[in-house]
Amino acid sequence: HQLAQEQLEVLRNFPYAQLSTTTAGSFKGVLLHKGTVEIASSTDAYSGNNIVNLTSASSTVTTTAHLVFPKNSYNDGTFTTQLRIHSDSPSTFGAGYFFRALDENNGYLLTLSSTNDVILDVIEDGTVTNLVTQLYTVLTDTWYELQLTLSGSSIDLDINSLPIITTSDTTFTEGYAAVVAVDEAHVGVDDVSITESSTVSWDFESFTIGDLQGEWRRPGLSDLASSSARLDITNYLGSDKIKEITATIEWLEQNATTSISQTTLIGQN
Repeated sequence: HQLAQEQLEVLRNFPYAQLSTTTAGSFKGVLLHKGTVEIASSTDAYSGNNIVNLTSASSTVTTTAHLVFPKNSYNDGTFTTQLRIHSDSPSTFGAGYFFRALDENNGYLLTLSSTNDVILDVIEDGTVTNLVTQLYTVLTDTWYELQLTLSGSSIDLDINSLPIITTSDTTFTEGYAAVVAVDEAHVGVDDVSITESSTVSWDFESFTIGDLQGEWRRPGLSDLASSSARLDITNYLGSDKIKEITATIEWLEQNATTSISQTTLIGQN
């Protein structure tokens, strides 16, 4: 499968020291669309008729969904998104941005939470450290404009044009960016814009209903029903000079679990 091959290609460029023994781990160095990610028509759209529908139901293998932005790496810039958490979400939920992300286990996670907080965490190798928790009333079925501005170590968030978070951190300087739905939240996304040296924007009105299109289209776990990605790294034949790396994609097809794996060897230079 293309996703497994992509993971192996990424790891060939990793420093050998970072290829530590891993059993059933998440993919490294790549962030994928995940969960249900689709263009949908909605009478509750922020503008026009189309939104991106983002969710991860309890029947799937993950409780977090990712809508990954078009480029593989963003540094400084301003990200503006209209975001709506639907009332059919569970009583505990979160939704917001995952940014300057290297992969699922490394990056900054910024969420509007059902606890009526805006929470900014930094995640390093899967370990979560809270940077800021700011009281903020979060309602379902309500559109929020999230404007995230990154400049060097500075991280600023405005919601509906009001400053909510101003802080700084130097853990990560660039990486993937995504809108996330956490803890099985059901989220609508509309009117996205990204400003770097210039501004690009999308209202999704020109997209047909169904899969993402154009620059938003990329292979992802969202393409397969109830899918997951798994990474295994071991010492080949017991030697710490050669790593055997297996990337596995697993999904549900005709009510049966199907999987495909690809394996490579990487030696220490």
